Amino acid sequence: MGMYGAFRRMRLPKAVNIILTIGLMYCYGVMTGMGISMLRAYIMFGLQLIAKLVGRTYDLMTAVTVAALVALIGQPLYIQHSGFLFSFGAVCGIGIFLPAVQENLFGGSRLEKALLSGAAISLSTLPVYLCFYYEFPPYSVLLNLVVIPCMTFVLAGGILALFAAACYLPFGALAAYPVHLLLAFYKKCCGLCLSLPDHTWITGCPALWQVIGFLGIVAGIIALNRWLSRLLFWQCILCALFILTVRLPDGLQITMMDVGQGDCIYLTGDSGFHMLIDGGSSDKSDVAKYQIMPYLKHEGVSYLDAVVVTHPDSDHINGIRVLLEEADTGGIAVGTLYLPDVGDAGRNEAYHELERLAGEAGVEVRYLSAGNALHCGEVMLTCMHPQKGWNTEEVNAYSTVLYLTYGDFTTLFTGDLEGAGEDKVTAAIQASDEYGLHNITLLKVAHHGSGNSTDEAFLEAVSPQISLISSGRNNRYGHPHAELLERLENTGCHIYGTQECGAITVRVRGGRVRVEGYIDTEDTQTVRKRWKIGFDL
Repeated sequence: MGMYGAFRRMRLPKAVNIILTIGLMYCYGVMTGMGISMLRAYIMFGLQLIAKLVGRTYDLMTAVTVAALVALIGQPLYIQHSGFLFSFGAVCGIGIFLPAVQENLFGGSRLEKALLSGAAISLSTLPVYLCFYYEFPPYSVLLNLVVIPCMTFVLAGGILALFAAACYLPFGALAAYPVHLLLAFYKKCCGLCLSLPDHTWITGCPALWQVIGFLGIVAGIIALNRWLSRLLFWQCILCALFILTVRLPDGLQITMMDVGQGDCIYLTGDSGFHMLIDGGSSDKSDVAKYQIMPYLKHEGVSYLDAVVVTHPDSDHINGIRVLLEEADTGGIAVGTLYLPDVGDAGRNEAYHELERLAGEAGVEVRYLSAGNALHCGEVMLTCMHPQKGWNTEEVNAYSTVLYLTYGDFTTLFTGDLEGAGEDKVTAAIQASDEYGLHNITLLKVAHHGSGNSTDEAFLEAVSPQISLISSGRNNRYGHPHAELLERLENTGCHIYGTQECGAITVRVRGGRVRVEGYIDTEDTQTVRKRWKIGFDL
């Protein structure tokens, strides 16, 4: 609009002015990659100038509708693109929600208008935030009050720096310095917000019915705003937010994440506890950043009550290291870290590093040995192995073994249990009914399906109905080994592995067990299709 005004003052013919201005904006779009937000702005801007040319009025919602149709005709899958939904959602917030509440509910002061604009954008894009990122930065509403008004100076300063640099490069650097200071100020503001309490609101991914309910209430506010009082308006907003973010109890959930060649199991239940058993991978870099933390946020987890480390191998702990390091800088807080209670011989450098990281993060460290129990509502986790102070250098052998009970549903988590450790657990099961482990429902198969673990005697003792294996696709170890799969098949259990199924979720509710996963088709392009299989206890 600045260029359009400049050309107008130069008394260029209106048609020439509009063609030049639209052309310049197109060049800017090409330079910046012509993302969906830029495409929307370009189409809407073009329609505004064409309206001036033909003597018609410009309507914001008509323009945004035309822009959406043009974008979707070119690429229908934009309807699922976060950039598309963010950009068009923000404009709808400004064009539909803001005028309605501003006209009938709120005054016209400058501060009130600024606050309402930020609230309208945030409210209209909130479902997109939560569906794609599972979290929302509440202070961003206030940051926009500072950032948006100053963008005019950033853009003008950038253009000035371009022209100055074209004449003489040091002049360009000098002209860009005020913009640099302004952007540095933005960065300081963001850092300040990150240092404040509750700077990130982790709610998880809402279900479709929640998004529809939220949008329905907002639509009702827009339609009926002239009959609403301010109090009733805010009550409706709070009701919409509650519907969008509430997470209803859904029985016991056990998810074996697809972390490649490694282990990471997430547990939650009706009582609202959140627990992680191991968290690492040997073939996926930054597994905490790109898989573990996003999944936990997807489930609405901002605080882990417990993190259990079965043994300190890298493919079980490198993600937990990151969780502990970032717990107080925008990550997911950890309540208690549980380590196996073994002798000094088994407490290697990685074991002590976890203790140190937990201490630095202010996380309590406790030690598990046979006989200890964790009680979380209806869920009981009993430690079967290792014996307190067992002194061995074989970290796999002293892997923590946890036995979970939830009504009639039972699970055995085994880490990388093998060798002497597996012999001890098998002997304990065979010699005593103390734990009631015969005919368990679910077995987490030890050591990623290695043929050296989960032998016939062990399987005969536990007789699982369902077996889960965590291993990477085409891993160098050949896991799961053919002999181990044959032993599992001979027990008659259902076998599921992350290699074929991706992340595997087991849900238990009302005496029914449901296993969910993803299957890869054999197409040239991998397609994941969700599947569910149910069992009665």
